[in-house]
Amino acid sequence: ANVRRAAASSVGKLIVRVVLAEEQEKKKGGASKKYVDQLVAMAKEKAWMERQVFVTVCEVIGEECKVATSVSKEMDRVMEAELLPRLKELVKDRVPNVRGGVVLALKSIGRNKNFAKNEVVKQGLEVLRQDKDREVKSLSTE
Repeated sequence: ANVRRAAASSVGKLIVRVVLAEEQEKKKGGASKKYVDQLVAMAKEKAWMERQVFVTVCEVIGEECKVATSVSKEMDRVMEAELLPRLKELVKDRVPNVRGGVVLALKSIGRNKNFAKNEVVKQGLEVLRQDKDREVKSLSTE
């Protein structure tokens, strides 16, 4: 689990850096689009561990965007158009570990001032506060 988390953390940081670099160079849709597309595909995998990696990478991206000195418009677009819709779908995932990861990802993203009042973040956390799994419910109320 620790190795998986470390790998997901590296991937999240890499995606943010590539998106920021492309934005600074006025290039959009290059390598970052390919990375994001691959990441989004993981959210739809049958294997729950793939979905778990997706939500962990989203959590890291949320953290990276929170601490970035200037969050990019392109990163905000990626979050809004690509990542949040997949997280919204995973709020109802059948695997509690995935839903617990969604809680952490939504909280991380919600700490970013651009997403603090985002409806997907707010509604997703509200649904997860009512989750039937004790651990998921606990994570969402902390």
